[in-house]
Amino acid sequence: MPVRVLAARPAALAVVASCIATFAPATGRAIGQSQPTDATPPAPNAQVGTAPVAAPAPRSWPTLNTAAPRRDLAPRLAKVLTDTPEIPGIGAAIIRDGALVALGVAGTRSKDSTTPVLPTDHWHLGSCTKAFTATLAAILVEDGVITFDTTLAQSFPELVPGMSPHWPNITLAQLSSNSAGITGDMRAGGLWSRLWNHAGPESLARWHALETMAAKPSDAPPGTKHIYSNAGFTFAGLMLERATGRPYDSLIAEHLFAPLGITDPVWGVAGADTAQDAKTPATIWGHTRSGKPVMPARNADNPPAISPAGRVSLTLEDWARFVNLHLVGHRAAFPPAAPTTTPPSATPPSATPPSATGLLPQTFRTLHTPPIAGTDYAFGWVIEPLPGLGTTLWHNGSNTTWYAFMRFAPEHNAATIVAVNVASPGATKAVGQLVEELLRTELNIAKPD
Repeated sequence: MPVRVLAARPAALAVVASCIATFAPATGRAIGQSQPTDATPPAPNAQVGTAPVAAPAPRSWPTLNTAAPRRDLAPRLAKVLTDTPEIPGIGAAIIRDGALVALGVAGTRSKDSTTPVLPTDHWHLGSCTKAFTATLAAILVEDGVITFDTTLAQSFPELVPGMSPHWPNITLAQLSSNSAGITGDMRAGGLWSRLWNHAGPESLARWHALETMAAKPSDAPPGTKHIYSNAGFTFAGLMLERATGRPYDSLIAEHLFAPLGITDPVWGVAGADTAQDAKTPATIWGHTRSGKPVMPARNADNPPAISPAGRVSLTLEDWARFVNLHLVGHRAAFPPAAPTTTPPSATPPSATPPSATGLLPQTFRTLHTPPIAGTDYAFGWVIEPLPGLGTTLWHNGSNTTWYAFMRFAPEHNAATIVAVNVASPGATKAVGQLVEELLRTELNIAKPD
């Protein structure tokens, strides 16, 4: 079946050179903004109208077994490169019964280089980041810091006078599930350029984006229509910052990454602050759809302001740790009706006890249920039944120079992740097919004709 692309867009491949409005650090206003507002944001770390930050609730987190013997996927991935030569490099992994049972990489870090991709390299996950942001929101909801019903008006009362109808009543849950009714296009009025030119705290840029976009009518009443929106997840991250008084990257590092054992996340493209050579690249490079290598740099990704919507880069192992969290959590929230019909993995599973789900089962039930009846988008996950595999949850992402895809089949306690350093049509099609193929091969479940 064709791959459904849910990708961060539009991507910026060069710093905006024109001298468009920048931000005044003291006020957060865009200099030269055609219609300045009297609203000035509090200091980026100030708390407004929210409860004090609670101490993290004691949790038992699932542990992915990464020490057991694993199969090398390199031979299968090499065939993908042969069949789809426009892909310079590829990485993939399979999770089964709480263990990383297979992992591999193939190809080169850049089309113009012979430097091979390594298993420890970072991959840009694009809009797969949305599931991470929704998970962080759920953690803080469980901790009593904020609720999924908290509205933009409650979080940002200083912006309410300038908000169009519907915006004040948009909730954290709606922003975290693409059900807020707001557009994903952040280019109107030069906003995208101003986000690029912003040199201050990311949270201040997000605040300005909210101020700008909320002044215009939403596309639909909140909670009534699925509209894919990078802006929505950006503002969800901003709400978490306002509730805690801390930057988004610091919050997610402490509350989600550290407990899962993710110790080396990168925001943006890995290697942006590293000396690079086209012939011997220090990290993986992305590529345009036409195949031109893009050297890692700050301007080789989307603006930092939209980090909560699509800018995290992880190693395959760390990415697998996150997917395993949701695999374990889903099985606790929706216990399989019967034992899996496929034989268990030969690799010993992790020692994770059944109760070690990180978040409460009812929280995963919320995260994995579309809030709008008749739609398939939940909180950073698309719900899709596949013949033989049962209900699967997936998401993909691209900043137009990378492509990543994650899918898990909870009824069979298995998942696959695949990433490449190009997002051409041929590459995205090959990745979508490979993700499902690896799952079916692992589980010995043929795809119906």
